[in-house]
Amino acid sequence: VMNAADGSNVTNLTNNSSIDWQPAWSPDGTQIAFGSYRGFGSDQIYVMNAADGSNVTRLTHHFSARDTSPACSPDGTQLAFYSNRDGNYEIFVMNASDCSNVTNLTMNISSNDRHPAWSPLLAPEPSTSLLLPAGILSLLALNQRRRERQQ
Repeated sequence: VMNAADGSNVTNLTNNSSIDWQPAWSPDGTQIAFGSYRGFGSDQIYVMNAADGSNVTRLTHHFSARDTSPACSPDGTQLAFYSNRDGNYEIFVMNASDCSNVTNLTMNISSNDRHPAWSPLLAPEPSTSLLLPAGILSLLALNQRRRERQQ
């Protein structure tokens, strides 16, 4: 991290010999989720304290699959990421608090889906909101058009 205004105060938060990449700030700015290859067979998702890089915690545990490119939901309750745990790259979401309710959003066997980003979308009821990774609706529409052309 560094001072965005002038590039000063550069601090290495992940001081290790592994490849750490694709950081994503939590909405409250206290944590950073990131992908890392730390000798566990494939990339996994981790989270750490944003202030000093302490309390590094591995969130995913799929040794034969690559889980990476985390994206924090605007309310901080979920993480979107991409993984090849189902054979090809798909976009998944899970609860940020306990890594439960892992759900494949794209379920697309004919192509790879990667690099999720969040965008708030209004639900039909004004008192609720629906949060989906940006581009999911476009991906679903594109995949539907591909399927229609193949028929």
